[in-house]
Amino acid sequence: MKKYLFVSIMLVALLTISSCGTTVWQLKTDCSPSTEEVINRITPILMEQNFLIKVNDPKTGLLQAETVPKFNFWMGMTEARYWIFQIVNNKVIAQAKIIYMKQNIFGATTGGTEIYYNDEASKDWSWYWQVRNGLETICGNKIVFLENSVQ
Repeated sequence: MKKYLFVSIMLVALLTISSCGTTVWQLKTDCSPSTEEVINRITPILMEQNFLIKVNDPKTGLLQAETVPKFNFWMGMTEARYWIFQIVNNKVIAQAKIIYMKQNIFGATTGGTEIYYNDEASKDWSWYWQVRNGLETICGNKIVFLENSVQ
């Protein structure tokens, strides 16, 4: 009997773990300004929120910004925040996320997780709201959200 109970618990645990996935939220909006203008206007907003610009390519419409990784005491992991923008044919698709990374004593990454954000983010998180509202102002259109799941 104990054997069947153990197998049942392990099966439920395995199914639960294997069914877990990441929900990826993407912000999408139509945007009449040129790609270069959108990038030039959103960049200072990102920098005000302590983001470093890692990729800035108006020809391909790609902009990636991230914060310097810092240790999050409550999570026990290092965190870095990201904004990634893709601008194509007067449409902007953006992602706001935090990546949490576990590292061993040698500095090697041993695990981690990504969390994507949408308008359910805390109103206290200026890093999200200032950039999100800035994008909506620059484009002059409402933002809609696309939801995808990654297994």
